[in-house]
Amino acid sequence: MFNGLEVGNVTQFASAPNRVGATLFVTVSALNAAGEGPRASVVTVTVQGCSPTGPVLKPTLLTPASGASFFLLGSPRIRFTWTAVTGATAYILEYTGPNRVFANPNGAATDPVNGFGGAGGALGPMSGTSLDITLNPTAPPGTYQVRVIGVAGLSLVGQSSDASSITLVPARPAFLRPIDPSQAEPRVRLTDALPFALDSLNPATQQTVRDDLISALTAISGGAITQLRQDPRTAVVQTTGAPGTAFSFFPIGFVAQAGLTREQVAPALLFDEQSGTVTIVTPSGQRVVAMGAPPDLRVFLDILGASRADVQPGQFVLTQPGASLSLRLNFTVLATPAAPAFSPNPDGTATVTYGTGQGQVAFPLFVDIPGFLAALRDSPGTTDVRATLDGLVTATQDGQPKKLRPSFVVTTSPAGTKRFLVEPDGSRAFDFGDGRRQKFIFLP
Repeated sequence: MFNGLEVGNVTQFASAPNRVGATLFVTVSALNAAGEGPRASVVTVTVQGCSPTGPVLKPTLLTPASGASFFLLGSPRIRFTWTAVTGATAYILEYTGPNRVFANPNGAATDPVNGFGGAGGALGPMSGTSLDITLNPTAPPGTYQVRVIGVAGLSLVGQSSDASSITLVPARPAFLRPIDPSQAEPRVRLTDALPFALDSLNPATQQTVRDDLISALTAISGGAITQLRQDPRTAVVQTTGAPGTAFSFFPIGFVAQAGLTREQVAPALLFDEQSGTVTIVTPSGQRVVAMGAPPDLRVFLDILGASRADVQPGQFVLTQPGASLSLRLNFTVLATPAAPAFSPNPDGTATVTYGTGQGQVAFPLFVDIPGFLAALRDSPGTTDVRATLDGLVTATQDGQPKKLRPSFVVTTSPAGTKRFLVEPDGSRAFDFGDGRRQKFIFLP
């Protein structure tokens, strides 16, 4: 008898698995035709641990650093890297958290293979010791635990790595304080692009971000930037310095350095088609998600005769009598002595001059960019459909490259279905199916 269980007519018995520190109770008795004899005295055995005879086969997660946070705006990318394990031919990344959020590069997400609790899944198997994951901005925010284990065929190799935690931060994280809407221009409605104040970051991070922004924009523009300041009323950030190095933008998101891929630490402006925003990548790897903004919102609205502006990520929709304008402003501020004006350019863009010695290029945008892109992708013979930072939509139609430029003006139209139209004057237009219509042209 072993721990109260009859183990049968045997002369030896192996117990397994045994937990270190557990006490086992064993007794035996003889059995013949006359029946069972008396049982021997109970023997107690305590299971002792033993030192491993060889190295423990256990990978180590290298990046992202445990505790790293990722801002859910645009399409942030996470690179997971780990050390190799002898005997492993592939690896599986397991995670647990609020939901299944990571896309499996080798098929649908599966349940964790090694009992990792909670909602989550397993990615892989993958050869090599790294995996790049692109997050969907609608992913459930929260903290996720991640670990990796080696496999060979259908067998696990060694132990799982220690778990690391990463946090997916919602589009407006608590540690970023937005501007006070009551102090903003009353005609401006700040929606998903509600900007934040740099001084809402802790002092050390704030100074790092300011210094990094100056370094990054200096490298990007090729001219020295001497000052970076933020208007406490509107949260617009402006820079000054050498000619051609003035920028004006809303900061609307922030991603700390931890967990960024090595390819992302060169100063750059990265455009995100999905959100219409730009990520300013700084030399130390900090990322500030931003959109071009006018130096003075009130003057901007007065020049365009707008009664209201809806500010969305990467886009202004300005309400005018009988119509509206959809546009994006360039980051760069031009030096110009021109009087306040909205002046069309030959390429379909426009230049906004503020009468203060400053101006900006404005790019017309399709008022519903995802809707237009989806309709164009569904058109027969159309492939490689993309939106660009300067408001263009590029595509390949019947093997020929095309560039489409929308009009600034969005007019009203009876609600119906999404469709491409030929207007009475021969111009092209797109009906968004929701009461809005917008003309566009094909550029050479």
